[in-house]
Parts: sequence; structure tokens; C-alpha cells
Amino acid sequence: MRKISVCLMAVALAVLVAGAAQASTIQVGFNPSAPTVAAGGLFSVDVVADIPTDASIVGFGFNLVFDPDQVKLQDVAGGPLWDVLWDPDLFPAEYIPAFLAAGPNSPEFVTGNDVLLATLYFSCLGLGTSNLSINVDPEDFTQGFIGPSTAGLLDGQYRDWAVTPAEITQTEAVIPEPATLLLLASGLGGLAAARKRRRR
Repeated sequence: MRKISVCLMAVALAVLVAGAAQASTIQVGFNPSAPTVAAGGLFSVDVVADIPTDASIVGFGFNLVFDPDQVKLQDVAGGPLWDVLWDPDLFPAEYIPAFLAAGPNSPEFVTGNDVLLATLYFSCLGLGTSNLSINVDPEDFTQGFIGPSTAGLLDGQYRDWAVTPAEITQTEAVIPEPATLLLLASGLGGLAAARKRRRR
């Protein structure tokens, strides 16, 4: 009987530990998660994260993954809490590093739901579909989701994370037909003539 009780307690402890580890995973996603864009057009996508209170962060770094034949990254803007150090002249264009913005009202660390990490600005190069995701190089200490440290900037804990990729669909740009433009012009002309008659 005692062995059964010990086994049950061990199983319960394992379940609790697994549940606690699962609760500490940062969930990263994109908004919108499935944009449809006309070829040649510009569009933006927000990188957002749900950061549990027991997985607070002070910085992050990740690589964007997308099809460079379909879309081109034009610019990156940090969310309101972050100083994004994106510079395609210094780093690969797909690498996005960021740390908490300095200032008197800046938090010591970040937690919360739908935390805006960055806004990505793309141009659409062609027709088709491109997945958009992130990854990190475990050998690069500047990549990952970095928790608060006690001694130095980069000695914090690296947080567990998961990502839900986005799918970008590029379609043909809609060009109005000449007959549609003629119909629109004649309708506007008719409205102008009717308005002129009323004034008399």
C-alpha cells in the first residue's frame, strides 16, 4: 500500500512539474496571421507574444523565416516597450534583436498577453504563398527570449517559447477595366450636371 501511495505522489509531482513548465512557455504569433496582399503592394505584420508572469523577459533576438522570392523585409519598428536594434548593414536582414527601452517609466521586465514585440514592414514581390515564422540559433547568446539577470545584461535565463507561424498569400493586383472607368466617369458627370441644374 505504501508503494502505491509513493508512486501516486511521484506521478502527481511529475504532472505538477510538467504543468508548471508548460505554463512558462512564451507563445509567439503574428497579427494578422493570414494576410492577403496584392503583388507589388506593401503590408505590415505585428509580432506579438503572450508572456506568462513566471517567464518575464528583458530582451529577445530571433531570425525571421520567410520566402525571399515572395516577400522582402523593408523595415522593422519595435513595440512601445522595446529598443529594436534592427540594422541590415550590421546584421543579416532577417535578424531582429531588442532590449527594453531605457527611460524613467520603463519596466524592469515584461509579462502579459498580446505584448507587441515588433512591427514588420514587407513588400510583396510575386504571386504565391510564403510562411512567416521565427527561429533562434542556440549557439548565439543574443538570440532567444532573455529573462531578467542579477549580475549582468546577458546572464539571464533563456525562456522556453513556441511560435504559431503566419501564412502570407500574394494575389494579382486588381486593375480596373476601361469599361468600369468609363461607367464611373459618366456617373460622376451625371451627378455634376444634376447638381448644376439644381443651383439654377
